[in-house]
Amino acid sequence: MKNIFILTVIIFLSYSTFQRTNACSCIPQEPPNIEYGNHDAVFIGKVTEISFVSWYGYPFHLVSFEVEKKWKGVYSNEVQVFTAANDAACGYDFLIDTVYLVYATISDDTLRTNICTRTNPVWKADEDLAYLNSLDDSDGLQPFGLQDKFITALAVEQTDYNNSFPVSEYIFAGTEDNGVFKASAVDEFPDWISFGLEGKPITALTVQHWGAGPADGLRLYAGVVPDNENYDSSLIFSREVYLPSDTAWIKSDSGFDSAVNYVNALNSYYFTGHTAPQTVLAGTDYGLYQKGWADNIWTQSEIENQSLQPSIYSIDINSHWWGELVWAVGRFGLSAVAFRSTNQGTVWELFSLNDYQSAPATSVAINTRNPDSIYITQGLYIYLTPDNGETWEPIFSIRSGGFSRIAVDPLHPENIFAGGWFIDDSHQSPDHGVFFHSTNGGKDWQDVTPAINTLLKDITCIAVLNKPDDNNYVFIGTAGTGIWLYKYSTNTNNDSYFPLAIGNEWHFTSNLFPHSESITDTTRINGMLYYALSTEGIEPYLLFRESENKVFVLDLTDTTEVLLFNFDAEIDESWELPEKYACSYGLEITLVGRSETVATPSGTFYNCYHFRHYGNCADAGITDTWLAKGIGKVRYKAIFFAGEGDFVLTDYIVTSIKYSSEQQTDISFHLLQNYPNPFNPTTNIGFRIAEFGFVSLKVFDVLGREAATLVNEEKQPGVYEVEFDASQLSSGIYFYKLQTENFSETKKMQVVK
Repeated sequence: MKNIFILTVIIFLSYSTFQRTNACSCIPQEPPNIEYGNHDAVFIGKVTEISFVSWYGYPFHLVSFEVEKKWKGVYSNEVQVFTAANDAACGYDFLIDTVYLVYATISDDTLRTNICTRTNPVWKADEDLAYLNSLDDSDGLQPFGLQDKFITALAVEQTDYNNSFPVSEYIFAGTEDNGVFKASAVDEFPDWISFGLEGKPITALTVQHWGAGPADGLRLYAGVVPDNENYDSSLIFSREVYLPSDTAWIKSDSGFDSAVNYVNALNSYYFTGHTAPQTVLAGTDYGLYQKGWADNIWTQSEIENQSLQPSIYSIDINSHWWGELVWAVGRFGLSAVAFRSTNQGTVWELFSLNDYQSAPATSVAINTRNPDSIYITQGLYIYLTPDNGETWEPIFSIRSGGFSRIAVDPLHPENIFAGGWFIDDSHQSPDHGVFFHSTNGGKDWQDVTPAINTLLKDITCIAVLNKPDDNNYVFIGTAGTGIWLYKYSTNTNNDSYFPLAIGNEWHFTSNLFPHSESITDTTRINGMLYYALSTEGIEPYLLFRESENKVFVLDLTDTTEVLLFNFDAEIDESWELPEKYACSYGLEITLVGRSETVATPSGTFYNCYHFRHYGNCADAGITDTWLAKGIGKVRYKAIFFAGEGDFVLTDYIVTSIKYSSEQQTDISFHLLQNYPNPFNPTTNIGFRIAEFGFVSLKVFDVLGREAATLVNEEKQPGVYEVEFDASQLSSGIYFYKLQTENFSETKKMQVVK
């Protein structure tokens, strides 16, 4: 059965090679202006059926469309639209098998809109095309089906940060009283079908991938509310998804304590045909349980130093493939608690959250890049522990209502999603569900609302599905308004292996001494935009640019660039560098690996590119560099001369990373801070020029008197450096000023004698 979407037409336009035609014969001489952007739904569809309806004695038409293209607000391939039938010209002239462009709105008073007396539009190609091209299907939450259902659980096969196994495109939905449904998660118009357990309230879902290749399977587990009235105490059922010969739901709850009334959470580890079957985990109102894939008996897990059993509301795993770490949250009596296991849920350590709120902890999510960082929802707040549960800090809150669910994008864990409900104490708006997205690990949050004019019910569940093309799908289940889809792209600069943005910082530790690197500004040389990277804030800078999956470094002496890293290279492919780089990046660089793992205090990074540097320098030089997607340099090794004939191989590991969210500015002119500073008697002053013209660089004392002229001539665009000799000046503060026709900047320096 196809979903039917009922709309009220505001504007009806015939779509026929951009000609000025219309189903209505009542076309006005001057077509009215279209209020672009004020429509809940925009689509192109072919009329398949026209029927008469009556509302309070007034005649209307119900026009059925087969959707050919949509821009917003349509979630079915069949749409029905009410139109006025009391105007014969517009009510009777819609033609079967004719294609129209439809602007529509959704309203509680859908039948009251009369399209002919309100708008009488005609096709206006330029304006309509501009509007249609501006629409973004991913702008806001889109309805994804089952809109009349109370969704209790969602499940998709999870991608892990440290593997590239393809995942299935199924999505499973549990409902309050209609069992389980299944659909394709990537279909534009999902065709939801019943997947069994009809009539049973679903409490939790999880899928477990087993095997690989031809012997590949997907097993679905569903928690249900026991039907005690009919003497059915079943708590969990399971069934295969792929195998046509094994599609029956099988009771799978042996081993649960008789005190268990509900299964509130399920999660599972995956395995291939070459590894041992892995664990499935269950959180109940009486403790935590686990079972093997081939086992039919659940075993209650041990909680260290505890004899009582908690209520568990959420379980998160890292990683699903070959992982050991798992977190769970819930409550002990009235106390909120979290639990951590490092052996797939066999033994758990308790973390009390009583110091924060009395509300129970309802959801947990692990940062897949940095598994020491855990997010939980509890009442009005989202909390983060950066240190594996030792300390917890609130990072976001809602004024009234609460958070119920949180999820992390496993491939791009800087993206975090949270949902809950909002209660307006001022009673100016109805209570409704809320959904938030953070793109920087929880520092900032954006409220994401439906793309159509409607309010969601409370958010009950969130599931994330990653796609290879960097289009990512977040599915949101609600308590009575069905499933909603949020699409977002991670195809940004943060997907680079050498991310360049002003404000980006990397801090490293080593067996000798720590250091930091940061991108502080940009310059344009020879028509190319370069980013300036400073070590320990010291100038002059190294200038880099990235283009077509390659990184280039600029030689400041002659403004020529050299290929540094090539991410499209084949394994063991090499390229040469000039002699001037012998003691830094080497004379030759070779790609030796593209899927290496680097463990650091800032997290474990997978699928890293590994470049080897071959230098020809007696006392210095980089030997190896590892770069991670979206991160940049996470490790490198370098040789230093330690004196008396000793050389030290230093291993630098990234400890912290900071990314800028600021809009990038092309700083084409720039005056650099002199170095050294303070100085005696000489110092160096660098500056950058964006265009040909007259340039002056002068030194002034504190009274504004000119003390020296360093540059006073026309110069070509580029990077320059001059030496200033202050041997004739007394100690004190001086200022140096760079002046061009369109730029002026002044900095301070100090002479110390």
